[in-house]
Amino acid sequence: IRIETDYWESYNPKEARYYDEEGKLIGKLKYKSDYTYADNSTMVDYLYNPMRVASITKYAKGDEVAEKKEFFSNGKLKTEYKISGESAKSTYYNRNGSKDGNLTYKKEKDEYGYNDSDQYLAPYEGKEITYHFTEGKTDQIYQETIYEKGKQVSEKTYREDGSPLAYK
Repeated sequence: IRIETDYWESYNPKEARYYDEEGKLIGKLKYKSDYTYADNSTMVDYLYNPMRVASITKYAKGDEVAEKKEFFSNGKLKTEYKISGESAKSTYYNRNGSKDGNLTYKKEKDEYGYNDSDQYLAPYEGKEITYHFTEGKTDQIYQETIYEKGKQVSEKTYREDGSPLAYK
């Protein structure tokens, strides 16, 4: 597992190549000379101790995410996110590999009412799962949020030990 990086003369990265545990090339992130991402690039993030793939992000245009996969520490798929035209979908899995939830996103006007050309993807329907960011705790659920027709209808938050957070 490794990253190889080539640099421009200005010492900014030109291209990074990412490899998995078997040494197979799994992504190539190309940079323009102004340090912005080139179209159709892929970035890989790793977790350490032991080193393993944490996520693979595919970019369509510049830094616009087209698809992303995140993995549990055991190597199984945790989440996958994919944009398709005017919508997107996230699928969440548990550590055993079973599907745990879906969330669809739709392009909607933002809270300021910007027109169609300034729209963004907003959570619309389903269950969103987020995980703790603490090193060694990234497999544990932090929050589950339910959306119905673009409105948040419920939210559960969990401590790092997995117990629900009590609200007063």
